[in-house]
Amino acid sequence: MITTFKVIVSGFVFNSEGKLLVIRRSLDEETFPGMLAIPGGTTEVVEGSGLQNDTIENTLIREVKEETDVDITVTDWMESSAIAKQDAAKLYLFFKANVSGNEVPSTSEETPEVFWADLKDVSLDECTPALKSYLETHA
Repeated sequence: MITTFKVIVSGFVFNSEGKLLVIRRSLDEETFPGMLAIPGGTTEVVEGSGLQNDTIENTLIREVKEETDVDITVTDWMESSAIAKQDAAKLYLFFKANVSGNEVPSTSEETPEVFWADLKDVSLDECTPALKSYLETHA
């Protein structure tokens, strides 16, 4: 029986030059430690606890700010996928976003490296599956 349901939101954030905001995941991360990824975060629902009183878009805006110090506006929903294993289910939501304020990225405890990248310059070998898939079809 599913007792934990997580909603993971991630953003393909672009600046005015068309560069993509890329992070390196901390080595402490449970999944894909040390890999290049796009910023985002999780809204978790545990049986009996309910959801946070927030929108998915606001969760993404907050997570990008926490991880990179970049201000964004969410512009488009791109795609979603879901995975269920044992007692946990995850829904992945991907959005496109643009810079709306500060666009000078900073590192955080969660993100030891943050940078703007030309799509063609990102090493696919270092990417999480979501970022790799996007780059293979858009770079």
